[in-house]
Amino acid sequence: MWTLNLAADLLALMATMDNVPKAKRAAVKDMRIGIDAVLGTRRSWSVIGNAAPGPTALHELRAKVPKRQLVRLFRS
Repeated sequence: MWTLNLAADLLALMATMDNVPKAKRAAVKDMRIGIDAVLGTRRSWSVIGNAAPGPTALHELRAKVPKRQLVRLFRS
């Protein structure tokens, strides 16, 4: 789950980059929406919140990639 969340953050970052062609940004946005639909569930938020720190090899990348604002699909 940790790695999937990082991948979704990378997609969100790519969707906002100016040097990425518009067509690719649009494709990335569609993929991100699909991933957010899965990660936006109550169960996923619980799993993400309780996830281990993830693979040590990816800690540096995780520190550089901003966390996106995920729209929660449920009411608190």
